[in-house]
Amino acid sequence: MIGQAYMCLGLSRAQVLEITYLSKHQLYYTPTGSKPGKRLTRFTLWKDTASGTKVQKPNAEVIDEIIEIRKDRDLPNYYKLITALLQIRGWYINSKKVYRLEKENGLLAKARKKKGRNFVKFRRAIPLRPLHILEMDIKYVWISGKNRFGYILTIIDTMTRYVLCELPPNC
Repeated sequence: MIGQAYMCLGLSRAQVLEITYLSKHQLYYTPTGSKPGKRLTRFTLWKDTASGTKVQKPNAEVIDEIIEIRKDRDLPNYYKLITALLQIRGWYINSKKVYRLEKENGLLAKARKKKGRNFVKFRRAIPLRPLHILEMDIKYVWISGKNRFGYILTIIDTMTRYVLCELPPNC
């Protein structure tokens, strides 16, 4: 649009670009109205195991096969595992196509929600006497004199918070 309008106004291309703050590519770009990339396939290749011949079958047959696989409760419902089962049955298909076919036909399994981690909330160590409950702590530290890492083990009495033993790394 703009690329043709500047001729009527008597402006040069450079002046139009300066006024509109567009690049050369934006000035001459005309959208195609379609998605970029390869068109979606309507057929899928299938190998007959008995005769060894390869035949193109419509995607509706693949969808029927997916529905048949999903009926069995012992088999997985995840599209990548369904892809593997289809490949075993002779279909030449990848997981992206299986995902697309399942999405188009409303067959996708619902994503599992991750459960929150259960941290200890109300447990509290209450020692009745000294040396009743001991705590151990392991730290991974850099030993500058030896130029390497090492572990330090510390044993603490829970009641008195007294450090009973601190074992430095073997040097």
